[in-house]
Parts: sequence; structure tokens; C-alpha cells
Amino acid sequence: TLAQGFPGARLSAGVRLPWWLGYTLSLFFPLSIFGYLASGPHIAWATLAWTIPMWILVAGDYFGPDETRQVPEAAPAWFFDGLLYTLALLQWANVLAMGLMVSRLTFDTGEHVFQSVLDLLAIRLMVGANFTCAGLCPAHELIHRRNRWQRRLGRATLVSLCYDHFAVAHKRVHHAKLGTWDDPATAREGEDF
Repeated sequence: TLAQGFPGARLSAGVRLPWWLGYTLSLFFPLSIFGYLASGPHIAWATLAWTIPMWILVAGDYFGPDETRQVPEAAPAWFFDGLLYTLALLQWANVLAMGLMVSRLTFDTGEHVFQSVLDLLAIRLMVGANFTCAGLCPAHELIHRRNRWQRRLGRATLVSLCYDHFAVAHKRVHHAKLGTWDDPATAREGEDF
């Protein structure tokens, strides 16, 4: 990773957190987004303060150590299923909280316009990042499940992202044409973003 080039960027080799902690931390950002949305609108300094969890996660990902451990064979499946269901629930809670917060923004004075626009920018930045990580990733996992209600939960989560067509395109095009020139989701050799 890029962090390998920075001296002191890694945690000491003796620090090993439990394997499940990293997975549980997947709830941190969606929960902080929910707190931001449910308690808003905010004044300017509070809006900026609510972005701190996102910057902490970005810095942790950039400067943190590589995780090379595998999940233990004895790890309970209910733990991962619980995370998926919780993230799907948080996705919908965040969509509803976002709608409520945006409905409360005011544009009647110059100060309110500034604060409302700052809130909208923070929503765009944080909610956009959160919906990609805590919305699309669990939905992707759920649409691959064998149980019909889990696939439907995945589709419902995709609906909250206005991206339901991903389920069809992903399973019928990407999986069928993986790695070929006909797969729009496979990068060509040497192709960048």
C-alpha cells in the first residue's frame, strides 16, 4: 500500500486487534452518518465537526497496517449475516434521515443559505461515500445469496441507492462475461479509472 512508503505509518508489529473488530468497525461510519442526519441541520462548525469520523477512517485506511489474516474457520456465520442485515437497515435509516434533514434546511437569509449549502455539501461528501461502502457492498453480497428473502433485501438496498439495475447487470453480464472484452466491469490490462 501507499502507507508502506511512510516511516512510522504502520502500527507496531505487536499490536494485533481481534479479527472481528475490523468487521464491526464497518458500522462506525453509517452510525455516525445517522447521528449527523438525525440531529441536523447544523451550524457551520458542527457540520465540519461531523466530517471528522470520515477523515479518521480515510487516514486509518491510508496509513494503517495491511490486514493479512484470514477469518478463522470457526467464525460464526451469524456474525457476518448480522452485519449485512444491520448495514441494510442502516442504509434505509440513513435515506429516511437524509430526507428529513434536507426538508428542514432553510434558505431565507444569507446565513441560512450558507449553513444549508454547507450541510448539503457535507451530505454529498459523507453520504455518497457511505452509500457506496455501507450500501452497495452489503447489497452486492445479499443479491448473491441463495435465500430468496436475502436476495430481495439486497434488491431493496439497491433501490435505496437508485441502483436496482446493478443486480441484473452484475449477475447476467459481469458474471457471464467475466474478464472478456464484453464485460464492462472488467478493466483492460493497463487501463486506469
